[in-house]
Amino acid sequence: PDTPGSGKKKDLFYKLSAFQRRTMHKVLKSVVTIDETRDEEYGFLFKRFVAVEERTAKLTASFQRCAASHAELFRAQSDLSSTVADFYEDPTALQPVALLHKESSTYLATQVQPLLHEQWREHVESVSEKLKLRFGAIRADDARRTRYVADYDYYRHKRKQLDDDSKKDGGTHASKLADKIKDCDNKLRQASEKYHTMNERLTQRLRIVHEHQSTFINSALVASLAIQNELFSQGGAEVIKANQMCQMEGVIKAMREQSNDLAEWDAASGRIMPSVPSVTSLSSVALSNMLSPRSGAHGNGAPGGGGGGTPPP
Repeated sequence: PDTPGSGKKKDLFYKLSAFQRRTMHKVLKSVVTIDETRDEEYGFLFKRFVAVEERTAKLTASFQRCAASHAELFRAQSDLSSTVADFYEDPTALQPVALLHKESSTYLATQVQPLLHEQWREHVESVSEKLKLRFGAIRADDARRTRYVADYDYYRHKRKQLDDDSKKDGGTHASKLADKIKDCDNKLRQASEKYHTMNERLTQRLRIVHEHQSTFINSALVASLAIQNELFSQGGAEVIKANQMCQMEGVIKAMREQSNDLAEWDAASGRIMPSVPSVTSLSSVALSNMLSPRSGAHGNGAPGGGGGGTPPP
């Protein structure tokens, strides 16, 4: 009858017996030729699985690095705008621009980006985390399959040895050998069932990984694009406001006047100082023209699609 703790003792006894049996089989394989069970399809699919698993590890790291870079970009932008705003203590034409830039950058860094980062965690990074759990289960079952195939091969080899012993014995120990053969057949049947059941199920799961590796990350791809679109659209909208203020005629005129005033102060100081440009020659239009040959290289330029668009004058 079972007594308290007897289940644990049986479990421990089974594990010790299995360990001893598999160790003996491993040693035996190193000294004699043993017929080993091989499944070529399983071997191929498992190699493919390992490749997808490694790719997924890289994907996880890329997701995390991308999210971190988003946060760092907007923190850096917020720090920059705050530092720039510190230069505009007194009212000037560009003070409203600097303050707007600071306000919008702070909002993006403290409100928009953290909120979208939570969405990134939930809809993008969680995908690779779930894949890690799926692949971890496959790894665990592959280790179990390895033990099952060792047991199966062990009892197949033992059954063959018993057949050889029976032929050599000539009936002297027929009864004893019959009992051993019966016991071995029973264990071989159990080992065969466990191995083949596991092998069939695990092979199917490996097929799924092989056939649907891209299906696994469809949602992450779509979510990452949606989140980045929202992130940079909101950031871009705020920058556009400040940039448009810079292009106003009154602001440009005030910048020229301030620059000329600075030049007069420098001249009065009696020293030649490096000049400060009155108005930057860089504008959104100039930047767009600068980048247009690249878009043309992707087929959006002049007819023919082969080369870039017409370079800016």
